[in-house]
Amino acid sequence: MQYALMYPVRILQKTMKFKQVLVEEPIPEDTQDAKQERTKSQPGSLPQFPQIGKMQPRTRKVKRYVGTSPADPQGISMTLDDVPPYQLLVPPVTLEHVMSSLSKIHSSVNPNNVKLCVDWANKYKTE
Repeated sequence: MQYALMYPVRILQKTMKFKQVLVEEPIPEDTQDAKQERTKSQPGSLPQFPQIGKMQPRTRKVKRYVGTSPADPQGISMTLDDVPPYQLLVPPVTLEHVMSSLSKIHSSVNPNNVKLCVDWANKYKTE
């Protein structure tokens, strides 16, 4: 599974062009943006809280870098190391990544290990 989880990172390591895209992401509740948003109100009035059941997650639009094809005219020639910190949009792990990984990984347990476990369980089993 670890091999599959790292698959998108391996793809990005080989990428030679990145482009910026605008994505919407949730605002973490402990950030200054969220605190300022909560305290916005008219002077002398109580802050307006959303009704229960109608609460919307707070989001903001931010620019992130994504890997792109070498032919993309909007692409900027750079490597993964050149992408500014915390501005990379990592692609999600897909079923295709998992299936591809299964053909490349090897079992970490061999038949001898299984036999030792079975023998130990038989020797120390309790009634």
